[in-house]
Amino acid sequence: MRNKKNWLGIPALLLVLVFGMTVVGCNLSDNNNDDESKKNKDSGNNNNNSGNNNNNNSSNTPDYNMTGTYTFTKTGGNCTWVFTADKNYQCSGYGITGTKTGTWTSKGNDVTISYSSSAGSVSVSGEEVFTVQENGNQLTLTLKDNSAQLSNLLVQFGLAAKTVTLTKTDGSGTGGGDTVVTLNSVTANGSASQTTTQLTLTFDKAISDLSTSDITISGVSGVTKYLYGSGPTYTLYISDFSTGGSLSVTVAKSGYTINGTPKTVTIYYYSIPVTFSSVTANGSASRTTTQLTLTFDNAISGLRESDITISGVSGVTKGTLSGSGPTYTLDIGDFSTGGSISVAVAKSGYTISGTPKTVTIYNLILPIEMVSIPAGTFMMGSPITEPNRDSSETQHSVTLSAFSMSKYLVTQAQYKEVMGASEDRTTNTYGKGDNYPIYYVNWYDAIVFCNKLSIKEGLNPVYSIGGKTNPAEWGTIPTGSNTTWDAAVMDKSKNGYRLPTEAEWEYACRGSYANKATETNTKPFGIGDGTKMISGMANFSVINPYDLNHSPAGSYYDSSATGYVGKTTAVGSYAANNYGLYDMHGNLCEWCWDWSGSYSSGSQTDPTGAVTGSYRVRRGGYWSDNGRYLRSASRYVSDPYDRGGDIGFRLVRS
Repeated sequence: MRNKKNWLGIPALLLVLVFGMTVVGCNLSDNNNDDESKKNKDSGNNNNNSGNNNNNNSSNTPDYNMTGTYTFTKTGGNCTWVFTADKNYQCSGYGITGTKTGTWTSKGNDVTISYSSSAGSVSVSGEEVFTVQENGNQLTLTLKDNSAQLSNLLVQFGLAAKTVTLTKTDGSGTGGGDTVVTLNSVTANGSASQTTTQLTLTFDKAISDLSTSDITISGVSGVTKYLYGSGPTYTLYISDFSTGGSLSVTVAKSGYTINGTPKTVTIYYYSIPVTFSSVTANGSASRTTTQLTLTFDNAISGLRESDITISGVSGVTKGTLSGSGPTYTLDIGDFSTGGSISVAVAKSGYTISGTPKTVTIYNLILPIEMVSIPAGTFMMGSPITEPNRDSSETQHSVTLSAFSMSKYLVTQAQYKEVMGASEDRTTNTYGKGDNYPIYYVNWYDAIVFCNKLSIKEGLNPVYSIGGKTNPAEWGTIPTGSNTTWDAAVMDKSKNGYRLPTEAEWEYACRGSYANKATETNTKPFGIGDGTKMISGMANFSVINPYDLNHSPAGSYYDSSATGYVGKTTAVGSYAANNYGLYDMHGNLCEWCWDWSGSYSSGSQTDPTGAVTGSYRVRRGGYWSDNGRYLRSASRYVSDPYDRGGDIGFRLVRS
């Protein structure tokens, strides 16, 4: 009822203005109405009074009262119509002699205007009825007549049409077309035994695009909020407070005048009791700790890594927290020493007893066995007579400084120790186990591992991105193209771990042989007699072997061959070359430092590949490759962000 009264009060004012402008036209208009119509119209004053009395006698049709002053100014003109709360109106200017005045009264959902005025040579008196429409803080009045002569009279009164919109302009209410809305109520869930999680705000009408920032909460510190709903009822989710109390809720929205704000409501804070029962760590004197297990007597809703504090051993970083409770696992890493750590847990909405707890963690650097590779010169690439060679394998002389290379591919245990258990993406499908080689690693993963291991062992990191050598400052490892990471710089003068260059990899793969510096008729392989790759020599597709002595020479198909594994095998499962390096042929392709590019036709010393490119080089062939692709000179390329079940890596140090 209150809403309806307010609505009619504003329209009434608008009607008054419109009527003043259009009544003249109606009274002076012949309008093709019959005499009876005119008679009824002319007797409008008496009828209006009667109608008003009848209307007022009806409990459903009260006398609506306006508040404030409403003004309509004609665009491009100077006629100002003013309607006031005392039910009077007047118009001055725009060629009008004196002022046009009148009064208005309610009549159902319409408004009746009584008037008496003169405009130029036109004098009018009488009454007329207007319909009213509310639009925010504006009233639109439309004369209930379609007189053919109406437009001429409207012009005399400074109007362009028989419909006029009034806007409240006296400052007593909203201006500029604001919509009036009432905040009816604010309620809260929760009780003395349950923390409040949401408020319910109810308005008399919806507020377009109402957002969280339009709502201000005060009275209880620490409350954070998030609004949901399309109105007129909205849900405001609240959290992060540590005490209950009386909350003041204020709503303000541009384009709206909101009555009934602020409102107060009581919110509750209940701290759920939980016991931190135990914390254990994996690892031992022979294996680095990578994970903590935290057990409580009840689940803790929304427990996050940030709710857990670890102290006692420097450098410990927290990884992924897994589990829905009451048992959780937390990955840890990046520490360089073991010892006793303190684990404390704190969560808003919970009182946690039994915290902190202590547990021993271990740091064991799994040995990366390195093999010394002597300096020397060799013919890189393949002779043009080598069967199944690629045209990119241009033979050329390369001289290399001495370096050391890891005996095995980096294993899954080594990778998890350095990178954390959550970074292990291996599966049983392609081979899983501590001594199996790591795969599903891209080129970016490999250089992060190199620098993290270097830091862990107190060596000088080789790689830098943006001048920084600590991978913790590089950001998230990319899984797509990334120009920043592609601009990584290698400093071979540092003593840390790195990937081999393509030249170093091929030099080491070929092993030691007579006249290595000058021999151009090189053998395809660096194991056995160098002429063949058949079942039992490496992990590859054994039904597609390679043999220089086969007819025809090179790659062929052998349906009778046995020994195909179909996934990775533990490192060192096949014979090493004469440098003592395992799996240089097969098992997994191996990332190299170089961008892919054409070889130089001339001699080179310690080459590092193309300056830029789109793909990084990988070498050696993998468990499902044909024998031809396991040749020492065979070249692969991949996107640096490619993580596949066919790529791993091994390490070198200058």
